[in-house]
Amino acid sequence: MRKLTVTSPALALAVLWAGCASAPPAAQPAAQRARRICHDAARALRFEAVGVPGREAPLDLALTPTHVWVLLAPRRLLRIERAAGPVTAQSWVGDPGEEWTALAADDADGSVWIAASSYRLVHVAADGRLERHAPERVAGEGSLTRLLVGPRQIFGTPQLAEQRLWRFDKRAQLVGADFPFPDGQGALSADAPLDSLRFVPRLERDRDGSILLWDPLERRAWRADDEGRWVPTGGELFATLPASDDSLVGIDVGGREARWFFPSARGSLFFWKGRPVFLGQTAVGDRGQRETVLMVGGAGSYRPVLEDCYGASLLALSTDGRGYAALTPALVLWGDFDASTPDLE
Repeated sequence: MRKLTVTSPALALAVLWAGCASAPPAAQPAAQRARRICHDAARALRFEAVGVPGREAPLDLALTPTHVWVLLAPRRLLRIERAAGPVTAQSWVGDPGEEWTALAADDADGSVWIAASSYRLVHVAADGRLERHAPERVAGEGSLTRLLVGPRQIFGTPQLAEQRLWRFDKRAQLVGADFPFPDGQGALSADAPLDSLRFVPRLERDRDGSILLWDPLERRAWRADDEGRWVPTGGELFATLPASDDSLVGIDVGGREARWFFPSARGSLFFWKGRPVFLGQTAVGDRGQRETVLMVGGAGSYRPVLEDCYGASLLALSTDGRGYAALTPALVLWGDFDASTPDLE
């Protein structure tokens, strides 16, 4: 698989929209494209089939042992049974004016937490009870853009704050703020330059379910212990991941199956049958073809694999020890890891 890298932003866009007219004419091997996530054995539910209005956009998802949970903007939560048989779904809708921005599962009790506008938190118990929490010592118009739940604490990345990571207890009260922005950088505001995004930490889970934080500023990894304290740990999962930059990569350049994409990780880390994978950008062909790039780990590096989900982009993907769920603009699909599940090769 031959690659061509374009490093100038202006040139990158020119190449992308010009249909790669200047690419080398030599024939190239076909790109690795298949329906590995959206394979035939996966179950699927279209949002319109359960009455979700077309104006609501899927945003995030989470897995608990018995359910798939889907968050849709501006303020809808869907819960879908993972068990075989007829698909059943339940829906919750937030109050008018409320905005829900992130979703996370609590492995301890099968509940989920939702990040809401004005830094509020919404808890939906396994039995369906919904409770709203307004944390003390927190005020403002921002929200949490990423949310994960540990054994005793809730971790979130705030949109408008001097610190890059906040910690809450299970009563939704703020108990800590970590990883301040560099001197002179200030809070990440809604109109902050794109360069500020390089300071935003990655909040992920490792193979064992522990919460990890990758600090792109110091290029160091941390693991949260059961009390929420940050312990230095190895950064192998992140160190070889391509950084977010303006480099455009071409695959199968010069052939009919040429694709162009930015090789950075757009989405979160997940483990597909034990293999680390980051949800990447969208690959675009010179005839308008679109696939989702999966950055698949192995042998000390990440390589791109293109997922052709019937022409739909993957917005989010989550896995656990049992199986997986994936989100597209029109539907959610899920399944168990078994003999029918394709490998990401």
